[in-house]
Amino acid sequence: MSGATGVSTLLRGLPAQLEQLFQDVESGSLQVRAVSPALDELPLRLHQFASRLSLTGFAAALSICTALLVPPALQLDLRSVLCVLRLVLSMAGWTTRLWWHVLGRGRPVRVGELIKLLRRA
Repeated sequence: MSGATGVSTLLRGLPAQLEQLFQDVESGSLQVRAVSPALDELPLRLHQFASRLSLTGFAAALSICTALLVPPALQLDLRSVLCVLRLVLSMAGWTTRLWWHVLGRGRPVRVGELIKLLRRA
């Protein structure tokens, strides 16, 4: 019998609760938020993926550019210097990519201290 009285009490207070709910909706004070722990990590993972993809693109572009523009004989001219510079930057990009992805196991790399060091120079 106590279940029936509990239901009747609930049904008696239902119109007041619905009226309060509608007032909250009209005033804009009702907020609904979905809690999904798996989706909370999505922005961080997208940022990591985009960073890795851009670094890979940079390293691949410099590698291809270096291979296409290698001079027939290395002399001390601008073309040779640029070729060597592209080769060094390409190797740095691939090394960073390897270090970040394989050795770092996908953890984000904090480069703030490195940027501060480079700004001082």
